Amino acid sequence: PKNLIEDVIRISKIDASDEILDIGSATGKGCVGFAKKGYKITCVEPDKKLISVAKEKPSLKNASFINKPFEKADLKDKKFPLITSAQAFHWVDFEKGIKKVHDLLFPGGYFAFFWNITDFDYSRNLKKASRIIKKYYGKEPPKKDEFYRIYKDIKKSEYFPKIKKKKY
Repeated sequence: PKNLIEDVIRISKIDASDEILDIGSATGKGCVGFAKKGYKITCVEPDKKLISVAKEKPSLKNASFINKPFEKADLKDKKFPLITSAQAFHWVDFEKGIKKVHDLLFPGGYFAFFWNITDFDYSRNLKKASRIIKKYYGKEPPKKDEFYRIYKDIKKSEYFPKIKKKKY
């Protein structure tokens, strides 16, 4: 939601010239809002097909893409004031990933992970969608429990003692 993008920008206090790292960018849906505001985006995504879809979005024409899993992405000792991950951090090896996020942030930087929580057991059509996703991606789509598990793990980690949760 637009309000989510506005809140992340306000809370993280990023400047217009700042670069954002997006983990698991997929088709770019989670970082388009930041790109439309003029932020430079580095997108890390292991799926070439999803990157090709993201590159078609006019707002992402200036984004750079790294075609690797986050854990293996060489970010050349870069630092970022803001790292985002829209409904993708469950694909990352948590222990390696959360440490890497911490190490890639400037002191006082922010990690914003957000999630669209869908209950795939809610209806027959959502169950069918879940089976299709599993067939083509080899995993079931993330359940709402995934978000809460990651949220709790981040909260328990030594890297991010202060964490905010907001619903839109």
